[in-house]
Amino acid sequence: MFNKYDNNRKVNISKRKPNLVNFTDDVKRKISESNKNRFKENPEMLIYLSEAKSTIAVDVVKDIKTMLYNDVNIKEIAELTNVGIDKINHISNINSFSHILPQYNYYIKNRHTIHQFRNAKKVMSMYRNGCTYREIGEALELHQRNAIRIVNKNKTIHDDRCRLNCINRSLRKQYSIIKTLQTMGKNSVQISKLLRFSRPQVCKILNRNEPNIVTSLEGNRGKIKPFKVLSYII
Repeated sequence: MFNKYDNNRKVNISKRKPNLVNFTDDVKRKISESNKNRFKENPEMLIYLSEAKSTIAVDVVKDIKTMLYNDVNIKEIAELTNVGIDKINHISNINSFSHILPQYNYYIKNRHTIHQFRNAKKVMSMYRNGCTYREIGEALELHQRNAIRIVNKNKTIHDDRCRLNCINRSLRKQYSIIKTLQTMGKNSVQISKLLRFSRPQVCKILNRNEPNIVTSLEGNRGKIKPFKVLSYII
């Protein structure tokens, strides 16, 4: 007899008759607009209803938003809080619980764009310092092609000028060190061993009267690496 008894509402569903009133689309629209206006007039009621219907506790939502603000991976958050990834994505898009920790909302919603901007800033800084694309990729955990795309998208004449100056500065330093060792009475073989630098390259530099200055970045990978064994020179 009470096989369809609803304990929450204390009614026997099997004996309830279906609602015979069929609302038109216009009436449904008016009801929806009236409900929206009621919530606009009293936003606290909307918050109360959203929390009442929610299956996630407020403390758990605070933990999720704090972890999102601290750039914790969504999968890790799901494992730590036992909350579904879809619900966490819903929170990260600020589609729900925007009233909880509202100071985190802007960063959580735009964190992907903020990360891209910060990453591009680091890439351009390393580019201006004369680093190769491979070094940029290894330092920032990026693929080499992605580093090239970021540079091509953001570089300016000023960036190219700074990179060229860095490359030429490293070439002048290399030339100065080798010439100084020659003045100290070292021959090409000794210089090569001290600096762990190939002897043909040492001979090329010794035969020049001035450092080989780069005038164009085309075909240039980046600045040369500094000599590793400078302590032996002193």
